[in-house]
Amino acid sequence: MRKDYGAAEALYKRAIAAHPAHASVLVKYGNLLKHQRRDYDGAEMCYKRAIEANPRHADSLGNFAVLLHGVRRHYDDAERMYERAVAACPTHTNNLGT
Repeated sequence: MRKDYGAAEALYKRAIAAHPAHASVLVKYGNLLKHQRRDYDGAEMCYKRAIEANPRHADSLGNFAVLLHGVRRHYDDAERMYERAVAACPTHTNNLGT
């Protein structure tokens, strides 16, 4: 809300250091990197780590699919991630909509 992305990034890094396999924190940090920093490689790394930590984490799968589709233009890989995301949580409205 304050748009203090530097402070937010520092807090995400602290949270990840405390819990390196926390999928929700990893995906949220990935979103900050993608949307605010335009650090697509960093975002991809976070999404992959989140998926590795929890292969059925629908937010991680869906956000990675969006990156693959919209940024990387890897449509086949994106489709597979979308399918995994919907399989992980068939009622997740964001993933169903994308």
